[in-house]
Amino acid sequence: MEDIAGRVANTPPPDIRIDHVAVFDWYDGPLEGYLRIADPASCWYFKVIAVRRPDDDVDDRLYALSAAPDDVLDQLGDPLSATEETWDRLKRALPGPSLIVRSTSLNDVSAVWLVSDR
Repeated sequence: MEDIAGRVANTPPPDIRIDHVAVFDWYDGPLEGYLRIADPASCWYFKVIAVRRPDDDVDDRLYALSAAPDDVLDQLGDPLSATEETWDRLKRALPGPSLIVRSTSLNDVSAVWLVSDR
């Protein structure tokens, strides 16, 4: 059976719909936080790992995604009132990144790569 990272990676990027984002850090767009993908239904911790800033366009970003528990957004509660301790506790329980996604601001996804274990 294919794991959730494989299912997301095999979904055409225009069909990946992010339906909820809880942002912990922001600079001209989301840098770190949690997101939920509608289909295949899954939650992920994200962290920006590279940014390209074209002179005449919006930033192009690469995000590392680590699978998170399906109820992580419930555990987090209101991200604006969540303590740093809550964020840290949730992050410590995560596996390493399994996906890299390309996006301007997590409104849409333009490419997806599985992280190689090599």
